[in-house]
Amino acid sequence: MGNLDDLLDRFLPKKKVENFIVHQEIIERNEGYLARFENWKEDHSSIFLQKIEKGYQAKLLNRDDTEVSVHILSSKYANGLAVTFDSAYISEEGFSFLFDFLAEKIKLMSYRLITSDLMISEKMERIEKKEKHYLKPIKSQNEVLINQRFGNILIEHILVDDKPNYLKLTANVYSDSKYQEPESFESLLKILFSDTK
Repeated sequence: MGNLDDLLDRFLPKKKVENFIVHQEIIERNEGYLARFENWKEDHSSIFLQKIEKGYQAKLLNRDDTEVSVHILSSKYANGLAVTFDSAYISEEGFSFLFDFLAEKIKLMSYRLITSDLMISEKMERIEKKEKHYLKPIKSQNEVLINQRFGNILIEHILVDDKPNYLKLTANVYSDSKYQEPESFESLLKILFSDTK
């Protein structure tokens, strides 16, 4: 059967999966969205952070019996987590609010927002929207070694065919001799999951 597959591949090559960027823009929230966001923060933000924290802790113990599906990303220079959207615990707009709320909480940790953008691309006949907040630690003038805090932080909100798919938060650290050792990803999450609005 292998020879037939080789022959078919030679004469009928498989299509490459291409990702075409259709549109890119800066994220701007209108007044109505911002008003609903403020109400959501007061009423719901701590509830969802607690659910994510429980999902994260369960995943560390190799358990999948939580309401929120959390995935852990771990490597030498990048750590993070991804949260799968599920309408059973959060609305579509609530998921968007959660994306913006995570960026707000990171900014309170002496971070500055570098960029917030939306990229729309076509991928395997589906439309993918990727919203991103990219944040870096605020540098002090008198530092001998630069305090990188938790590293540069990227928060992504992925939608496929206009339906929320997942949120991902990644902290990327430097190993350069100009930087202090980074604080742990667990310390970042402890602050992130704390009940401050």
